Amino acid sequence: MNMKTNKPKTIQEAIDELHTFLECDLYTRFRPAQSLPIGKNGKEEVWFRDEKDVFKSEGDFVRYLEAHFKILQRQIKRLQGVRNE
Repeated sequence: MNMKTNKPKTIQEAIDELHTFLECDLYTRFRPAQSLPIGKNGKEEVWFRDEKDVFKSEGDFVRYLEAHFKILQRQIKRLQGVRNE
Protein backbone atom coordinates (compact mmCIF):
# COMPACT_ATOMS: atom_id res chain seq x y z
CA MET A 1 0.00 0.00 0.00
CA ASN A 2 1.51 3.34 -1.05
CA MET A 3 0.48 6.34 1.03
CA LYS A 4 1.81 9.82 1.35
CA THR A 5 2.51 10.46 5.02
CA ASN A 6 3.12 13.60 6.99
CA LYS A 7 6.20 14.15 9.14
CA PRO A 8 4.92 15.33 12.52
CA LYS A 9 7.23 17.21 14.87
CA THR A 10 6.01 15.56 18.09
CA ILE A 11 4.53 12.24 19.14
CA GLN A 12 1.34 13.98 20.25
CA GLU A 13 1.05 15.63 16.83
CA ALA A 14 1.41 12.21 15.16
CA ILE A 15 -1.34 10.76 17.37
CA ASP A 16 -3.63 13.77 16.80
CA GLU A 17 -3.14 13.58 13.02
CA LEU A 18 -3.98 9.87 12.97
CA HIS A 19 -7.07 10.51 15.09
CA THR A 20 -8.29 13.28 12.77
CA PHE A 21 -7.57 11.22 9.66
CA LEU A 22 -9.39 8.15 10.96
CA GLU A 23 -12.35 10.21 12.13
CA CYS A 24 -12.80 11.68 8.65
CA ASP A 25 -11.87 8.67 6.54
CA LEU A 26 -13.67 5.93 8.44
CA TYR A 27 -17.01 7.71 8.41
CA THR A 28 -17.31 7.58 4.63
CA ARG A 29 -15.90 4.06 4.38
CA PHE A 30 -18.84 2.83 6.46
CA ARG A 31 -21.33 5.28 4.94
CA PRO A 32 -20.27 5.69 1.31
CA ALA A 33 -23.29 7.80 0.25
CA GLN A 34 -23.06 11.34 1.62
CA SER A 35 -25.42 14.27 1.20
CA LEU A 36 -23.38 17.45 0.94
CA PRO A 37 -24.69 21.03 0.73
CA ILE A 38 -22.66 21.92 -2.37
CA GLY A 39 -25.24 22.46 -5.06
CA LYS A 40 -26.66 25.79 -6.14
CA ASN A 41 -27.98 27.80 -3.20
CA GLY A 42 -26.72 25.15 -0.78
CA LYS A 43 -28.93 22.44 -2.27
CA GLU A 44 -27.69 19.06 -1.17
CA GLU A 45 -26.11 16.64 -3.60
CA VAL A 46 -25.44 12.99 -2.86
CA TRP A 47 -21.85 11.91 -3.43
CA PHE A 48 -20.68 8.32 -3.35
CA ARG A 49 -17.31 7.02 -2.27
CA ASP A 50 -15.74 4.75 -4.91
CA GLU A 51 -16.96 1.20 -4.26
CA LYS A 52 -13.33 -0.03 -4.41
CA ASP A 53 -12.60 2.23 -1.43
CA VAL A 54 -15.26 0.85 0.93
CA PHE A 55 -14.69 -1.97 3.42
CA LYS A 56 -15.97 -5.23 2.01
CA SER A 57 -15.18 -7.32 5.08
CA GLU A 58 -13.95 -7.17 8.65
CA GLY A 59 -10.58 -8.34 7.36
CA ASP A 60 -10.35 -5.26 5.10
CA PHE A 61 -11.06 -3.06 8.12
CA VAL A 62 -8.41 -4.79 10.26
CA ARG A 63 -5.79 -4.50 7.47
CA TYR A 64 -6.67 -0.81 7.08
CA LEU A 65 -6.14 -0.16 10.79
CA GLU A 66 -2.91 -2.18 10.88
CA ALA A 67 -1.48 -0.18 7.97
CA HIS A 68 -2.27 3.16 9.58
CA PHE A 69 -0.95 2.18 13.00
CA LYS A 70 2.27 0.95 11.36
CA ILE A 71 2.65 4.44 9.89
CA LEU A 72 2.16 5.90 13.36
CA GLN A 73 4.76 3.51 14.81
CA ARG A 74 7.30 4.54 12.14
CA GLN A 75 6.62 8.21 12.83
CA ILE A 76 7.14 7.70 16.57
CA LYS A 77 10.34 5.70 16.03
CA ARG A 78 11.65 8.46 13.76
CA LEU A 79 10.79 11.09 16.37
CA GLN A 80 12.47 9.09 19.13
CA GLY A 81 15.56 8.71 16.94
CA VAL A 82 15.67 12.47 16.43
CA ARG A 83 15.55 13.02 20.20
CA ASN A 84 18.26 10.45 20.91
CA GLU A 85 20.81 12.05 18.59
